[in-house]
Amino acid sequence: MKKKNDILIVFGKKVKEKRQKLGYTQEEFSEKVDIGTEFMSRIERGIGVPSFETLVKLSKTLNISLDELISEKVDKNTKIKNKKENLNNQIQHLVSDLNDKQKERIINIIKEVKKFANTLY
Repeated sequence: MKKKNDILIVFGKKVKEKRQKLGYTQEEFSEKVDIGTEFMSRIERGIGVPSFETLVKLSKTLNISLDELISEKVDKNTKIKNKKENLNNQIQHLVSDLNDKQKERIINIIKEVKKFANTLY
């Protein structure tokens, strides 16, 4: 059986990895979860123990189930689903601060890249 510290370290690494995949800085993410940046850092290093309320906020903000967040095993279908969701969240995060005209340009660029990509296969 793993020690409490080992479990917290694995949990913290998972939170950090998911946060980074979504493209959030630690500061942006801790704001979304409504905790201090220092405490967020402690969680990610495996030395901070989040409350149940914070666990729920973490799972919602990371867009993963609570059981997936705290468990070490994840099935293949869940990984595929989460990868898709993470990619969608990254895109959404990247364009969230753009104005409508900039978003339209991005959409047009994506359409052109998609056309080009389709010619490769």
